[in-house]
Amino acid sequence: MRKAKQILFIRGADRSGGFLEAANDTQRKEQLVDIFNTSTAAGNHGWAEFAQALQAEGYVVEQVAEAAETVSGNSQGVPIPLQSMNLEKCSVIVFGSNNAVYTPETVSALESYVRSGDGAVFISDANFGSDWCDAPNSDQQFLDRFGLVMNQDNGTYALQRTQSDFISPTHPILEGVSPIGLMSDGAPLDITPVLAHL
Repeated sequence: MRKAKQILFIRGADRSGGFLEAANDTQRKEQLVDIFNTSTAAGNHGWAEFAQALQAEGYVVEQVAEAAETVSGNSQGVPIPLQSMNLEKCSVIVFGSNNAVYTPETVSALESYVRSGDGAVFISDANFGSDWCDAPNSDQQFLDRFGLVMNQDNGTYALQRTQSDFISPTHPILEGVSPIGLMSDGAPLDITPVLAHL
C-alpha cells in the first residue's frame, strides 16, 4: 500500500524566534515557521502560503510545535519526541524553525526514518532563534548523522540555489533562507519542484 503524501512541519516554541527583529513575545512568535501564519510581510512570515502550495499538490500538511519552557521572554523550546511518534505516516518532515536541543534517541529516530526511504528538509535562519546559532545548532544534531553541515545564517551556506531554479525567486518565503533536504541515501533532496510553485 502506497503511503499517503503527508508533510509534517516542526515549528519552534512560542517566543523562541526573532533574534534579529523581535522586541516582544508576540514578535518572537511571529518570526517562526508557522503554516497557519497568513501574513504577507517580508521576512519570516506567511508560511501558510507555502502550506497551501503543498496542499494544492495533493499533500496533507500538519504542524507540531516545540513546547515553550518559559512563561514569557525568550524560549529555546522542549524537543518533540519523534521516537514516540508514528513517523511512518509522513513522507517528509520539515524542520522549519526548531530551536530545541534534541536527545540522541530522537536523533536516532529521525535517522532511521530517513534511512528507511523517507525525507527530511531543514530550513535555517538566524531569526528563527533567539541567537545566531539556535536554529542551525538544533538542525546540526540531525545533520551530523549524514555528514552535512548547517552553517549559521550569516550570508554563508553550504548549499545555495540559483535565481533560475525558481519561478518566483524574489518571493518573500525565499528571502535569506537556504533549504537543505535529505533523502534515504544521505544525498541532498531537490525540493525545487515544491518551491517552484510559489
